[in-house]
Amino acid sequence: MMKISHNFNVLLVFPPVWLPEAPYLSTAMLAAYLSERGIEVSQIDANVEFWNHFYKSEQINIIYHNLQKRWKILNKGKFVEGKDIELAKRMAAVVGLRKQQFKHEVEHEIISKPFYRKLLINFSIFNREYCSLSPREAEIDSSQLGYHDLLYSDISLSDCTFSSDDLHAASTDASANPYYSYFEENILSTVISREPSVLGISIIAANQVVPAFTLANLIKERIPQIHIVIGGPWCSHVREKLAPKLGMFPFIDSLIVFEGEESLYRLVLALGGELPISEVPNHVLNRDGSPATCVKHCELNMDNLPTPIFNQKDLNKYDTVATFPIQASRGCYWGKCTFCSYPLLEPKYKVRNIEKVIKDIRVLTDSFGAKTIHFSDAIISPNYADKLSKALLVANLNIEWIIFAKFEKAFSKKLIEQMAKSGCICINWGLESGCNRILKTINKSYSLDATQKIIRFAAEAGIHNRILIMYGLPTETLPDALQTVDFVEKNLAYIGSISYGYYHPEINTPMEKYWDDSVINLQQDSTTDLALSYPWAGNIDTGGLKILIGKYKSIQLSISALHRSKIGEGFPASIKNALTGPRKDFMIKSIKTGEGSTIRIESMVAESFPSGKRRIWYEIQ
Repeated sequence: MMKISHNFNVLLVFPPVWLPEAPYLSTAMLAAYLSERGIEVSQIDANVEFWNHFYKSEQINIIYHNLQKRWKILNKGKFVEGKDIELAKRMAAVVGLRKQQFKHEVEHEIISKPFYRKLLINFSIFNREYCSLSPREAEIDSSQLGYHDLLYSDISLSDCTFSSDDLHAASTDASANPYYSYFEENILSTVISREPSVLGISIIAANQVVPAFTLANLIKERIPQIHIVIGGPWCSHVREKLAPKLGMFPFIDSLIVFEGEESLYRLVLALGGELPISEVPNHVLNRDGSPATCVKHCELNMDNLPTPIFNQKDLNKYDTVATFPIQASRGCYWGKCTFCSYPLLEPKYKVRNIEKVIKDIRVLTDSFGAKTIHFSDAIISPNYADKLSKALLVANLNIEWIIFAKFEKAFSKKLIEQMAKSGCICINWGLESGCNRILKTINKSYSLDATQKIIRFAAEAGIHNRILIMYGLPTETLPDALQTVDFVEKNLAYIGSISYGYYHPEINTPMEKYWDDSVINLQQDSTTDLALSYPWAGNIDTGGLKILIGKYKSIQLSISALHRSKIGEGFPASIKNALTGPRKDFMIKSIKTGEGSTIRIESMVAESFPSGKRRIWYEIQ
């Protein structure tokens, strides 16, 4: 292992907009790898800082003002419809509060964090309605945008990531881009005080791209000599499109694709004169506006990776305190799904030795107080789950753990009960479809009969089943998609939650080569030179899509009702009654919809609730 002789200071940044539930793994792994090799390194989770800044007094006031203004506009009409129905339901729950009361309830989390985030997504200055920045070149539809940025497209400016021209315009427009002033006021001074020689920015998905490029541009303006490198799954996915365009972004010096640990380490060595820049693998150098690709590829041994290092100062800022991500494998052991990009991002499947994983967990519990481990692997195989759960039981680690998995017959009743006993609390299952023909089309290869048994085994063992669903898949018709709905409804008693979304074919996935033009037509417009996916209509018309979305929303309400009906075990009677029985209304609003129905919103604060969380019920009359 080569040690660097120069005094290089590396700063790693995880940018918004991402889930603020727990620290992300990328910068923690990079930090551990560099630190182990004697390089001074620090981290900034700019994403969690972004979410937390909305609790500042001036931000709460802005959101309150915009909420009230929008409510008046809604009330001028005879009814609300479309997306405004969901928004109106949220608004009605709090719009009657005075400003100081609203501020108090936000600051003391009486209005819960998830609920407040839904409000700020709609009413902060980052929302599209209040931001003058908009794509000039790319022609995209809302479903294509939603496929890549389902949660945050209203505030992330991800609609500007489909085109290199739009991305350049967005990341350099200091007056129209709200992230520029945000970073200038909240992040810049911290970066400057660290005096970094290298700034590494980890970009996971489209919802982080504009903020990441904006930050890079701002930092380069203030510290011209700094070397700025970007990497992460988004960079790997669009590498063939982005590399030739790097000259448009002079504030980015390097692009790292695929596994980044060894590449970033060697880049630091090269910048210190310890080795030629051509020896940096998985790397594109943006030199004098002309990108030079280093084609050398690097694969890492999972057992040679250190335990990730997380920033101690940030740990109390996340939603789920004491929850940490780790990886037991990279790549996908199945790797045959025609829609999936994992074989592109992590081409080789490899696993970490179970003993090293147990050591990782022990370090995280001892050093960081971990209570829950979230495995960020693409999927965990039944064989590995068996070894892991046995090792956890032997080690007697009092830890909860969460995984993603593919339905396999090997997930037997015995194995799942063993997993639950060792601490497994949630499995994210990639169902995708409940139609056998579509499953064959996308090469999922599992039996729906076996799937029902596995779901039941897990639920009976006390494991939360989260079911992941896609609709609009190639050749899928409305009757096909409704088979998935039927499957979910039949197994509702065993399902803890669902996540559903409209499919879009992605670039560099097997779907491109699997189908010819006579079956599906995949063509991109020249204006979308950085798009991750193709424009896609599928075989389900607008009316059919509306039916599906309505059914999935109804299923979510049914799941919530099932869980609410089970509340009571271990709870005082006062809380149980407040959740399931008669309740005293705190505030009532009624909204007429364009479909002739009335939504009645009841919002209350029950003093007996832990932390006095605001509870909101929607009743369709």
